[in-house]
Amino acid sequence: MTTLKLDDVNGLNVESKERLRNLSNIIPPMGYDKGKQAAVMVALFIGRLGDLHVLLSQRSDFLSSYPGDTCLIGGRKEPSDVDVEYTARREAEEEIGLPIDYDCVRYVATLPPHLAGYGLSAVTVWPIVCLITDRALVPMLNEDEVQRIFSHPLESFLSHRPDKLLLRLGHLEDESDAYHWHFDDVDPVSSRHSLRKHVFETGRNTIKPILGFTARVMIRVAEIACQRPASFIVDAPNQIPELERVKISQERRTTARL
Repeated sequence: MTTLKLDDVNGLNVESKERLRNLSNIIPPMGYDKGKQAAVMVALFIGRLGDLHVLLSQRSDFLSSYPGDTCLIGGRKEPSDVDVEYTARREAEEEIGLPIDYDCVRYVATLPPHLAGYGLSAVTVWPIVCLITDRALVPMLNEDEVQRIFSHPLESFLSHRPDKLLLRLGHLEDESDAYHWHFDDVDPVSSRHSLRKHVFETGRNTIKPILGFTARVMIRVAEIACQRPASFIVDAPNQIPELERVKISQERRTTARL
């Protein structure tokens, strides 16, 4: 993993540089590398006004799991992967042709892991934040896995109201339109607790909302980057902290092997 350099990156405004530095200061926790591991790439890039956007993908309609869903790029850690950062880079290359180039796709941070899936099939997923510095990169989609990619403003994951950019796309007519909402469900890790699931509209008629695991990760990324909480209540009243959810799931899997 490399140290974040921003001096030679063109187009970033002062606020975006500060947000990237806030992310780069995060030290990932130790002791969560048991069981099934995966990584997602939070691929940030520089918008026209110097702000930060995240690259998201729409899964192929022909996939057996979650067809057509909106998600972050990523997948399972292979035995040959040197670390979870490499997992995220490999998956990004396989899915959308993002080169495994540590300069034009710069490492920013490894965030604390999140839990994806249910029961003994649950996976510990590490969000790997990278900054795409080469604006000339042209995606090459693996159509067996990804049908399209699109961007979403990073800061908008902290707000109930849609970003002006999303309004210009035409699907959300004005700021009063429902852009974000949530519902509380039973946490599969502990039936005595709830898990709040967030939903964000993409502003595009043909693309499903950003929800569940992906929304949870992006809220956390935005909170760290912007150093402020969301304008809405993120967790359910009795929700277990995410790292505790990961720990419980890993311990349960270890016990099941005995």
